[in-house]
Amino acid sequence: MRGVQKCTCAGASLRGRYSAPLCCIKLDTATDPACGSGNFLTETYISIRRLENKVLAELQKGQIRFGFEEANPIQVSIAQFYGIEINDFAVTVAKTALWIAESQMMKETEAIVLMQLDFLPLKTNASIIESNALQINWEDVVPKMSVNYIMGNPPFVGARMMNKVQKDDIALVFPGWKNAGNLDYVCCWYKK
Repeated sequence: MRGVQKCTCAGASLRGRYSAPLCCIKLDTATDPACGSGNFLTETYISIRRLENKVLAELQKGQIRFGFEEANPIQVSIAQFYGIEINDFAVTVAKTALWIAESQMMKETEAIVLMQLDFLPLKTNASIIESNALQINWEDVVPKMSVNYIMGNPPFVGARMMNKVQKDDIALVFPGWKNAGNLDYVCCWYKK
């Protein structure tokens, strides 16, 4: 977020100062490889959209609307948010939470740009998949070159508290490592 906010300070004119960040924001992606119900992704989406809305509000100051402006000024989409979660119900909750956040932020944007924006039918989708993040290639979910932010709160499970699947995950992520079985389960996410 700090990098995105830094962009808003660049440039002297209103256009230079506030159009550059929209490009920066548009390129950002956020990935949570242990997303659970998607709270980190949802809060990040809302924060970035609020930043975008501040930029749009500044651009709207003193402007007259003619009705033929760009149909949708929003550059940030939930399609820029990627998650991996092992629990199928949590995946559904995460997708739903992002759709709700998108709807709420769309309403805030409509009040700023003074125009109705199409939300339904749902056109965008967060790329949240159901899988064991330690057993898949993360680049199958989001290409490495397009990842800007990785976040999350993967499970912390002490070496003596892990079940068989978790121990197998440790062996998979740390092949040939002596004493890998003494690591906390969370170390797997840092390694990947």
